[in-house]
Amino acid sequence: MNNFNKKKTLITGASGYIGSFLTKDLVDSGWDVHILVRPSSNLNLLNSVTGKITLHYFTGKQSDITEIFCKHIFDIVFHLASSISAKHSSSQLNELINCNIQLPIYIAEAMAGNGSYNFINTSTHWQHFARAEYRPLSLYAATKKSIEDLLYFYADDKGINIINLTLYDTYGPGDIRGKLISHLHKSYINKTKLLMSEGYQKVNLVHVLDVVRGYIIACKRLIGHSRKFPDNFEIFHLRSRNNYTIRDIVALFEEISGTRLNVVFGERALRKREILNPYSEGKILPDWSPKITLREGIKMLLK
Repeated sequence: MNNFNKKKTLITGASGYIGSFLTKDLVDSGWDVHILVRPSSNLNLLNSVTGKITLHYFTGKQSDITEIFCKHIFDIVFHLASSISAKHSSSQLNELINCNIQLPIYIAEAMAGNGSYNFINTSTHWQHFARAEYRPLSLYAATKKSIEDLLYFYADDKGINIINLTLYDTYGPGDIRGKLISHLHKSYINKTKLLMSEGYQKVNLVHVLDVVRGYIIACKRLIGHSRKFPDNFEIFHLRSRNNYTIRDIVALFEEISGTRLNVVFGERALRKREILNPYSEGKILPDWSPKITLREGIKMLLK
C-alpha cells in the first residue's frame, strides 16, 4: 500500500465488522479516511482510529450526501453498509430499501456530478440460492442484485468505474455478529452447549483479513486505470478454495483446540431457504486468493 499513501476515501459501513478492519487498514496506510455513519451508529470497533478519521452523518436525506461530495473529491468510495435479513418482515421494508438501494444511489448520483469516479460495491453470495446464476435467497439478496443493476447505468451513462465484490461467509478476531466460528469460539471459552442443525450443509469461509486485502486489490485495479463502458463495470467474488460442512468445521475446531465441544447436532431445523452448497461459478478477483486457510484462521483465533 505504500504507493497508495495519501489517497482520500469515503467508506460506508465502517462501523461494522468488515468495514472497521478496512478502515483501520487504510488509516494505518496513511490514507485520508472519511466515513459515513448514522447519528445512532455504534463506533466502538473504531475506537483505535476515531481521532484519525473524518465522520460524516447520514440522516436519510439526499442532501446529506450531496453536501459531502460538494466539499470533497474522493479517489474511491467503498460501500459496505447493508441492511441484512435472511427472512424479512414487512416492518423491515423501508430499512432494506433505504440502506441497500437508496443510499448507494444517492452516492452514485453525487459522485457523477463531483469528479469522484471510483466505486467499490459489496454484493452477497445469497444472490445465488441453490447455486443459480441468479436466484435471491432473500429480499435482502434481491436488493443487492437491484443495486448492481442500477449501478450498471451509472457506469454506462456517467462513466463511474465500479467493481462489485461478492462476499461469502467471513470470520476473524473480535467477531460479535453471531457467525458460526464465533459461536464455536464462545462455546469453547464458556463451555456452553451449542444446538445446531444436522450440520451437513456446506459453507465457504474467508478470513476478514483476506477480505480486506480483496478490497485493497480491487481499489488498486480501479485507481489510475481509466476504462470505458462496459469494461468499467465488473463483478468479482472473494471465495475460498474449499467448502466445508458444519460438521467438518466443528471437527477441525475440536482438533486444533484439543477440546471436545458441547455441540448437539439435529436440534435446529434448517430455514425454508437455506444455502446447502455455496455458488462456485463467479469469477474470482484477479490477483487475489485467500492466504489464511481455515486451519490457520482458527489457530490465530485461539492464540
